[in-house]
Amino acid sequence: MTKDVEKKKLLDSFSEWLDKNFGGSSKDHEGDYEGIAKAVDIEKQIFTAVVLRPDVTDAHGDIYDAETVEDACHSYNSFCRKANLQHLVQTELATPVESYIAKTNFELGDGQVLAGDWVMSMKIHDKELWEMCKEGKFAAFSVGCMAKTEKIDD
Repeated sequence: MTKDVEKKKLLDSFSEWLDKNFGGSSKDHEGDYEGIAKAVDIEKQIFTAVVLRPDVTDAHGDIYDAETVEDACHSYNSFCRKANLQHLVQTELATPVESYIAKTNFELGDGQVLAGDWVMSMKIHDKELWEMCKEGKFAAFSVGCMAKTEKIDD
């Protein structure tokens, strides 16, 4: 797959994801990501954000305990170590440079990282994706995984 085709797939997938989860394009929802812990290092072209927070309901209604978040981070670090952006698996548009469980609370951009959060930094190689990061259109990472789930009766 050529880099241009891969880039177009990423942009199309991202737009579809925004439409599905937020009801419109990124242009329609600029500013919806206030308070999300994310940072952009302009000089190094690195985007950093929380991947997964324990004990908080995610966009799909799922909750992960601290042990599961830590296991997911360590599994990613041990076996994947590639960028999976939207529906592009192991793309070369970005490279993970850090992936860890936060040991303490700290501020990241306009948001807060909490102890136990999975945090990742990616070096962005693609010009259009980098512009999306700087403009806040690409605002966070998401876990793409398969899992066994169980329903807990209230």
